[in-house]
Amino acid sequence: MIKRYHLKYWLLLVLILNLTVLYTQYNSSKVPTLPQAITLMFNSSISLLICWIIQAEIKIRSPESWPGYYKFVISITIAAFSVLILDYLAELLIPKHLIVPAQRSSFQTRFLGCILVSIICYVVYHVVFTSEILQRSRLEIEQLKQVNLRAQVIGLQQQLSPHFLFNSLSTLKGLTPDETSKEFIMHLSTIYRYLLVSGERQIVTLSEELEFVKAYVFIQQKRFGKALEIQMEIPERYSCVKIPPLSVQLLIENAIKHNAFSHESPLQIVLHIDTNNYLAVINDRREKITPPEGLGLGLQNIRERYKLLLNAEIIVKAQPDRFTVFLPLTFHENNNN
Repeated sequence: MIKRYHLKYWLLLVLILNLTVLYTQYNSSKVPTLPQAITLMFNSSISLLICWIIQAEIKIRSPESWPGYYKFVISITIAAFSVLILDYLAELLIPKHLIVPAQRSSFQTRFLGCILVSIICYVVYHVVFTSEILQRSRLEIEQLKQVNLRAQVIGLQQQLSPHFLFNSLSTLKGLTPDETSKEFIMHLSTIYRYLLVSGERQIVTLSEELEFVKAYVFIQQKRFGKALEIQMEIPERYSCVKIPPLSVQLLIENAIKHNAFSHESPLQIVLHIDTNNYLAVINDRREKITPPEGLGLGLQNIRERYKLLLNAEIIVKAQPDRFTVFLPLTFHENNNN
């Protein structure tokens, strides 16, 4: 069966219930025969299985907007009536000599018994289900710590004493008379200021990320000139959406790092919002003959941070002449900064 049903706990519940029922029957005035005992255990096991699966399905598939008491009432009612119907069908289909006489009771007694079984299944499955969620949350927290640690390591590798450099750049800007040099220094200062801030925050707005990207692109275009062409087509209404810091910059850096380009054949990178509210980062694909050095952890880091911070998946689409990464956008962050 599907793993989400946690059937090992159902087996434990079946064992406990059957032992209890058999103990009660064998201490009654009418001791059941072996065939009757086997039939009784089989019926109770099937009833518990049906009840258990119903509880699991409602717990898993019910909308999150449903209040807890609403789920409880629906689960108990559906499971109880299902077990009751199964009980009457078993009485009709199973030969009379295989049925324990005590099973032939009134409707009220049978229904109360089904309610009790349904409540037991609900409570046990609820405890198991909640425990699994808590365990998964603890695991995700540990994974998030590891991802953040790797991001900090990458950031530290890309930084060279950022506080010192940032202060030095501010001083250099005041000493430089040339306007082009001042603009270069200003964008470089923006980059290092953002690197300092992103080390302390897990989520930033898209406008903050794009301001940093523009400074980064300015520096790269001064380096490569007309060999690098970058277009940003982002509507103003998306400025407040949430995004993990350095996500877009890492994709642009990867495009520059992994593709061959020149003034005669420039590398084109386009950023735009698609119809599904994804930020699409598209670049020409002209892979270098000699692969660049590096561990290739940039894209994986982005994927893991999106999953853990925003509970979202990025989409990667590799074509022969184009490489596209779709970053999901959200106006609500799932975790605190």
